This record gives sequence, C-alpha cells and structure tokens, in this order.
Amino acid sequence: MRKFPQSKVSAYEISPVPWLAMQLCWLFQFCHNLIIERVNLLKKNFRFRVETKAVICYLHSEALKKLRPKLERDLEPNTLVISNVFDILGWQPESST
Repeated sequence: MRKFPQSKVSAYEISPVPWLAMQLCWLFQFCHNLIIERVNLLKKNFRFRVETKAVICYLHSEALKKLRPKLERDLEPNTLVISNVFDILGWQPESST
C-alpha cells in the first residue's frame, strides 16, 4: 500500500477477530489508500469497481468454490485473481509455487 500510494486497496473480512486485527494494524500504520470493510464477500458488489485490477483471496477451498461464480460475473475480464493457498476449482492457474 505504501509502495503504491496512487492505488486504492480494499480489504474485506467477515470474521470479527481478523477484522479487528486489521483495524488495529491500520491505526498504527495508517495508509490513506486502504479501506477495510467488515462484509460478506459473497454479498459485496464488485461491478461498480471497474478499476479493480487484482483480487487476492485468503480463503479455504469451499469458500473459493462459492465465490468463483461471483468473481466470474462481477470482475472485468483479465482481472488477476490470486488464491493464497487453494486452487479455484475449474480454473487453470497461470502459475503456482
């Protein structure tokens, strides 16, 4: 976020403990370009965010399975989607480590 101050970064978390931890980190490392929302990602509308260039998911495989149709529907073509640990069922990764 500090390396790319011109970029807007949105973080979404529904679980209260990680959300609170994110809020505390934000307070101590204030970044003007970071927005943290406590929201269910499955109910969040991405369609109005044409500027979205990448989505990074720290989710388990069942959550990714539920999220996949929404990502396909709401994101612009060629938006980079990164899953931290699990594959997104039905998608071919460009690379993996």
